[in-house]
Amino acid sequence: MTYGEIKNLTAGLLTSDYRLPKDDSEVKAMLEMAFFIIASKIQVLRLLTTNKDNSILRTAEGDYLIRFPELPTKDDDVLDIDHELCFAASRYLASFVAKEDSRVRYHELKAEEVLDYYQKKVGTIMQQMREQLSVPGDSYDCLLPIGLS
Repeated sequence: MTYGEIKNLTAGLLTSDYRLPKDDSEVKAMLEMAFFIIASKIQVLRLLTTNKDNSILRTAEGDYLIRFPELPTKDDDVLDIDHELCFAASRYLASFVAKEDSRVRYHELKAEEVLDYYQKKVGTIMQQMREQLSVPGDSYDCLLPIGLS
């Protein structure tokens, strides 16, 4: 999903609430906060790394670290987070803009549903990686997302 697409999605989610700010720097600041929440709560496959030179948020399972996602600079930039998690990020953005407590909580709950589903998927993948590691001579690199370093 691109930065422009997540802004459009979030604007659509906010139809009965307040509007997404027109100031792009505000939207990017809120997106950074959404990314931080997501990467702090779950193991994001796209953010897993073993490279300690990256900007590291926290440790992950095994020898992995979770790096901070990079922020987009223009609308056609692809977001630096797994595609399904863009939907959670959009819900968090909507929760930051919504003013009524019930709407804030609604968007947060919807984001958490996406995170729960995603974390179950990651648990399965990590289990496959552990099983692959226990087979002598095999490498689990084939199970890792493209670009993981």
